[in-house]
Amino acid sequence: MGVISKKAKDLLNDLLQVNTKKRLTAKAELEHKWFKFDKTQSILITYNVKYRQLNKLIDNIMKYRSDNILWYAFNELLVHNNI
Repeated sequence: MGVISKKAKDLLNDLLQVNTKKRLTAKAELEHKWFKFDKTQSILITYNVKYRQLNKLIDNIMKYRSDNILWYAFNELLVHNNI
């Protein structure tokens, strides 16, 4: 399940403002902080996705029977890389 950031919620609140005098213009919305690139956040998201993919891979491998060749290869990889 995804998570909606505070910046996205703020943008949505601005877009859904009923009072037209309080509603931001299209130009102001495009300058909203949600549209700005945040390198740190991007790196954390990328790391989180890769971490979840690795966990899913490990879970899938764990489902195989212990005498499976892939299981032994995976264990060797973990031991060899001190993971």
